[in-house]
Amino acid sequence: MKKVLSIAAILCLLSGTAEAVERIDINSATVDELSEVECFDKEMAQSIASYREKNGPFKNVVQFMMIPGMTTDLSAILEPEAEGDKFTINMAIPEELNMEIFDAPVY
Repeated sequence: MKKVLSIAAILCLLSGTAEAVERIDINSATVDELSEVECFDKEMAQSIASYREKNGPFKNVVQFMMIPGMTTDLSAILEPEAEGDKFTINMAIPEELNMEIFDAPVY
């Protein structure tokens, strides 16, 4: 079931049906700012900041996936992008994905 949801989420994003959402640069965001990302708690925000302090700014998705607690499903929703010195992710889950992933029955 989990694989079906992640594939559906990716297909929705790639099809262009997902609404544009605000993005945040995780290379410059504070822990408080990262905590505002819809699917992050304070612990995930701190993990990102700690990883960045130890390893320097994020430059690619491979580094992003090394954050403790990061999953491929979450990464697909956040749509990480390297843009020069910036490394941005979605601040919120597009409404279509929010309904599909979090309201889906769990068997």
